[in-house]
Amino acid sequence: MKGLLQLIISKYFSWKLKFYFNNCFDKISKYYEVEGQIHFFKSPKVKIILRGTDTATKKEVYHQEIYLCKDFVFYFKAKHNQRVQFELILKNKGTYVKYLFFISNKEGNYLPHNQIAHAMGQIDNLLYTNSYDAFLKNYHNGFRIFEVDIQVTKDNEVILFHDLKDYVGTRWIHNEIKSLEKKEVLKFKYDNKYSVLTLNDLIVLLKKYTDVYFILDMKPLSKKLTVFERIFNIYKKQAPYIEDNFIKKIELIFFQKNKKTTEDIVLKNIIRNLKNDTNSLNRIIPQTHIDNLNIIYKYYDFPLKIWRDNHDSYKNDIKLASKNQIYNYSRNYLKFSTAEKINTKIKYYFYNVSDLNQISGYMNIGFFTDKRIHK
Repeated sequence: MKGLLQLIISKYFSWKLKFYFNNCFDKISKYYEVEGQIHFFKSPKVKIILRGTDTATKKEVYHQEIYLCKDFVFYFKAKHNQRVQFELILKNKGTYVKYLFFISNKEGNYLPHNQIAHAMGQIDNLLYTNSYDAFLKNYHNGFRIFEVDIQVTKDNEVILFHDLKDYVGTRWIHNEIKSLEKKEVLKFKYDNKYSVLTLNDLIVLLKKYTDVYFILDMKPLSKKLTVFERIFNIYKKQAPYIEDNFIKKIELIFFQKNKKTTEDIVLKNIIRNLKNDTNSLNRIIPQTHIDNLNIIYKYYDFPLKIWRDNHDSYKNDIKLASKNQIYNYSRNYLKFSTAEKINTKIKYYFYNVSDLNQISGYMNIGFFTDKRIHK
């Protein structure tokens, strides 16, 4: 079934590009490094619209609308430390196809410290609390980068909370966070001691502790998708294509009407609260992957990012991270093979590490851990 749907989708787009647009352009990549070029072929009935927006300033830096009365070569070179998001629209006979691609020439930034406190770190032998008390203890123990787990409640409020299945304390929540309202979640205390934090609490910490960085592990909103939705979403994530008029109608009729993601809710809230505080904003480090990268770019091109490993093969992870100048890569050390060739440009952050012997022999690495390890 899955293979058949992939074949149908592929055949549909091949037919549409040939029938309506006369296969009028070379292959488009989703990500280009430094410069990008696309050759469009003469096709007088086809109109192309190209818009380029700087992901940092949100200003339009390129705009072109033409009919393909002759061959046209699009070329753009990003300036130093610039990333530009391009939207390409092809129109003909009342139909259209829309693409999204990026040309990047950013400076890749490494995280400033090697040890990352997982879920704010351990406190009283409790893991995954994401609590203020855990933050304070581990801050005084020397951590300056903290990973936090982000979830959205039933009433679209943002809280810091790990997966239900992982907690090992004596008191726990038994319902999925998405089924509870914020006020219900905030009544809970880990082992009757440690309170749940909200995103606003995190922002307060960020402003108060100006030498601290927070990595955001934004948990997806759990939605039941049809097989077609899953296959089609995979196609859209891997390809520069984003929509066309026929598929748009299908999405409106059959797909989820509310397309908000955790990233949309969280980042919109963060930008609203920190729009005049660049220092704090630049100490937020989103975990990125193939599912959320475009959403993150939509809100803010954070100077520090870390690529998450569990969404694709590690080779494709490294390729995509490098094309986007993301040089920090979180990798489950249990899945890491000694035969795996480490890209020297990319810095690996293994998780979760409790003993340096687990990662001995590797250079230029960091790690997530529940308590600070002293060499």
